[in-house]
Amino acid sequence: MQVHDPHSFADLAQGRITHIDFEIAIDFSQRTLAVKADYRLEQPVNGSLFLDTRDLTIESALSNGRDLVWEIDDHDSISGDRLHLKDLEALSEFTINLVTSPKASALQWLTPAQTAGGNHPFLYSQCQAIHARSIFPCQDTPSVRFTFQANVRVPAPLVAVMGAAAIGVEHQENGSEYAFRMDQAIPSYLFALAAGNIAYNELGPRTGIYAEPEVVEAAAWEFAENEEKLIEGEKLFGPYLWERYDAIVMPPSFPYGGMENPRLTFLSSIYLLGDRTWTAIISHELAHAWTGNLVTNATWEHFWLNEGWTTYADMRITEALNGFDVMQLDAALSAQILLEDMELFGMESNLTCLKPSLEGIDPDEVFSSVPYYKGYFFMRRLEEAVGRKHFDKFTRKYIATYPFQSITSEGFVEFLKQELPEAFEQVDVHSWIYEPGHLEGALDVESKLYDQA
Repeated sequence: MQVHDPHSFADLAQGRITHIDFEIAIDFSQRTLAVKADYRLEQPVNGSLFLDTRDLTIESALSNGRDLVWEIDDHDSISGDRLHLKDLEALSEFTINLVTSPKASALQWLTPAQTAGGNHPFLYSQCQAIHARSIFPCQDTPSVRFTFQANVRVPAPLVAVMGAAAIGVEHQENGSEYAFRMDQAIPSYLFALAAGNIAYNELGPRTGIYAEPEVVEAAAWEFAENEEKLIEGEKLFGPYLWERYDAIVMPPSFPYGGMENPRLTFLSSIYLLGDRTWTAIISHELAHAWTGNLVTNATWEHFWLNEGWTTYADMRITEALNGFDVMQLDAALSAQILLEDMELFGMESNLTCLKPSLEGIDPDEVFSSVPYYKGYFFMRRLEEAVGRKHFDKFTRKYIATYPFQSITSEGFVEFLKQELPEAFEQVDVHSWIYEPGHLEGALDVESKLYDQA
């Protein structure tokens, strides 16, 4: 069954993108990317193919050396522009050449003054929720996953990194070309690129840290426990299927806490405190490797399936490494933050539902703690209803059943009914997911540490 995504022009009945080969040239002077993208489809397509774009200059669209007929034939203030490839005849591969806008919503161009070193510019992407379409035409919905390869050219002496395996570099007179391969299929919102004066320190067999040279040693010390957290995550949720877990500490002007890009978590420099007290951010972003990056919300109306599950997984990692009392303190603080956001929206607001209606609403404009913490307390209530042993078995089976797939709230409910029917006897699943506000007593958390504080 096709899932309607209110934030995408894509019609998945036409076909799906499964692989893209990129050639990307970064131009800091113009603040643009010149992109050549070679697409591979799941099966040959006849007729039309709709792709999501935003503020892109499309220079050409070709297949087997033949120009394709195309036009931008629809526009929406939230979704951007629809690229319509026309009259396709059993086509399964095509190429698009384009240039991004200096104001591309997915790209942030930093001046040297906005970096830790102060001498070189820096570029990073942020594609969640619906911004990948401002870098390349795509089916910009979490329901579509693709693998990719990329060659990225940067001016000397800068370095390019991606959420992908680094497979080579060629140094040239005026710059370098870095090669990457992503064999694990990702949705477009997890496409990640950064370029700047970047150094690297290894942390463990599967973990490492990137950062500007001025802070890379401090970053390596701060996040030295990442390998241990990865091992703990595997104990709880099963094998880590992304091969490596690296992270990059971004320049000081990075406005987010963290972003869970597979293989390369983006982190704020605010976590470099010198005492490892804020490295719990890794527990959350790493947990996405199972809940979110591996099993993904089908559209942004089901965002709680990413963030509610991940907050629950993050709390479990925290409890395993730091003890029950620390986890309860985090839970008590989460309840307080959740109540504040719900009161801001209004307890009867659609936006306090775990599954809200987002038709005509930009998901960035209504971002809140609701999918995170209401989702967490729902997961916790299910665990309490059946016991941790049974819920852990359910969790591992859920992850093992839907790897590299997208799922809806309704799909989750059906799986829950099948695997934990006893949960429905004790938990009002419908109210938790589809009703606004919160159930009485659901956010009550006893925390000795919170009370002492």
